[in-house]
Amino acid sequence: MPWILESFASYRLEQAVLEEYLRGKFGNYDFRTEHRNDHYCFRIPRKLSELEKGEVLDLREAAYLRISGFACSCDTAIEYPRNLLYHNIYEHNLIAYIERLDEREGRLFSDEAKACLDFWEFDEQAQEFQHTCAHNQAELEAQLTGPSSLGRTDPRCRFVFVHAPHSRERLETTRKMLMFTLTYHQVMPEFLDFLDGERIEGSRVRTFRRDIRVCYSLKSVERSKGQRDWPWSIRQTAIYHSFDLETGLGLWIIVKGNRLMKHRVESTTGPHGFLELTPFGIKDRAFASALLTHLIFCDWSGENWRWYVNFLEEALQEKTRRTLLVRVDKSSSPVSKTAFGEIDLPTPQPPNCPSPHCPPGHPTPEALHFLNDYAVNDPEEFSFSDLQRIQFIGEKADETLLALKANVDVLMELKQLYRFYIDSRSRGNELGRDCGEMIARFEKRIRDVANDLRMQQSRVETLLRFLADWKSLLYGILQYWNMEASKQLAKKAQQSADNMEVMTSNMYDITQKTKQETVSMKIITLVTLFFLPGTFISTLMSTDIIRFQTGSSGKPEKVFHFEAFRLYLAISVPLVSLTFSAWYGVYWWRAYQKHFTIPIEGSAIGQHADFTWSRNNHCLGRKALSPVKAIIAFQCSTLLQVWKTSPC
Repeated sequence: MPWILESFASYRLEQAVLEEYLRGKFGNYDFRTEHRNDHYCFRIPRKLSELEKGEVLDLREAAYLRISGFACSCDTAIEYPRNLLYHNIYEHNLIAYIERLDEREGRLFSDEAKACLDFWEFDEQAQEFQHTCAHNQAELEAQLTGPSSLGRTDPRCRFVFVHAPHSRERLETTRKMLMFTLTYHQVMPEFLDFLDGERIEGSRVRTFRRDIRVCYSLKSVERSKGQRDWPWSIRQTAIYHSFDLETGLGLWIIVKGNRLMKHRVESTTGPHGFLELTPFGIKDRAFASALLTHLIFCDWSGENWRWYVNFLEEALQEKTRRTLLVRVDKSSSPVSKTAFGEIDLPTPQPPNCPSPHCPPGHPTPEALHFLNDYAVNDPEEFSFSDLQRIQFIGEKADETLLALKANVDVLMELKQLYRFYIDSRSRGNELGRDCGEMIARFEKRIRDVANDLRMQQSRVETLLRFLADWKSLLYGILQYWNMEASKQLAKKAQQSADNMEVMTSNMYDITQKTKQETVSMKIITLVTLFFLPGTFISTLMSTDIIRFQTGSSGKPEKVFHFEAFRLYLAISVPLVSLTFSAWYGVYWWRAYQKHFTIPIEGSAIGQHADFTWSRNNHCLGRKALSPVKAIIAFQCSTLLQVWKTSPC
């Protein structure tokens, strides 16, 4: 049957829209479409009916409205996601997205001076990927739209990489640039949920009549050079992917805290990458390439978990292995004198047990060898800080378990999405039947990664159970030691109380004796005071100062000798002064000896000396005393004691 030439007005009608309609009517043929005099000329098996021409006109109007609405949406990109052409989200939810972006803008986005959006696009002429970078809004618009808003055709595969210097830094893009990129590609608003690493992991999937859109977040563990005590860090990657089921166009937007995903995608899709990822001209091969690209991120989500769980187990064993070997029934005092405010709880060393049946609390020789190998003999390492470390390890294990479960859920949802697409026969599309083998291989890889994640998940769950048991055991040991320390302190307190009771009884006896002696001394003092004036007068009268004699008249006469009285005063007053001075000197010396005493053990002189050598700065009370002065004071005290005890 010969083909006939047909034409249609090109006003507001794109050639791609017309050819797509013709392929839907007559099959996948080359219609040799040409543009002549504002008309499209093409060859078809038969003429178009009036009804079919009306359908083309409807497509032209719909495409024009879509293009004009799309241009308006791009002009208001800062209002994303409210400016999207099609969405199934309530208005208040869209407003909530914008409010959250306003709150997080300062810590999510950088200034335009630091902006750098990387594009990795497939060039059909060179049949390879080309790398470009947009550093500002103008370069971004030129990269996406070309010279005019309608003058550029999207590449068959495009990767957009949004990254940061490291996982804790802001993204190297402005909010306006990122919102324009998401608006231009009409990205679903749910993708904003994955821009902040603090949100819960998951996936969002939408399937339309002509395209598949999916966004999800995966986590993996990577080496962290900036953390010495904890060299691992759990990091997140957010992925958005759309695939046009009719044209085979693919889009990837990848948000990662570093450039790891960018390097992997470029190395895999570059000139030396996998051959399966390079042919994008054929629709089914483009679909297979999309599946292989998904596997890049899925494989990354399963990396390094085994070594990270090993690290968690070793860190836990380092802090808890001694709890299984320690004896808690040691009879010695669990309290030792340490620095101010610290109590050292020693770990007792069990003796070797040659018998195969060791008593409770005594480890076997193999256990002792294990103990010595790991150097857990230092009791000072077993303290309350171990509980804090174990609690920290438990928090990291919980975080790991949550990330593993989320990764498994995302992988299963991703597998179910493409299985549902292949099993669906309502699309009238041969792509599902042609890519069945590729889907099967994709599902197998997903299952392998998910099974490995489940195995690591089981290890983490077992680790958490052991951690809970070890923590309980460690708490029990510390509580037992605390109880034993309290018992020892209570015993010492009881001993002190008993000593205080004995001392109180002795003090009571001394007080009673002192009271009796005080009464006696009062009596002696009163008697002395009673006789003291008479004694003084009688003493004075017994001298020759005042003398009574019989005069010439035969009467008694009183004779007063002034020179004798002056001699008496000259001798007694200095002696009284000397006595008081000597008493004051002895009193001062005794007070001085209370602050500085040096006992010399094993010598006769040291038994009488009362000096004590101070270790800290040779302190004498509050004054520092040099060793020379201390020796001089000691010699003076010795001479004084010898003089007191001499028979002379």
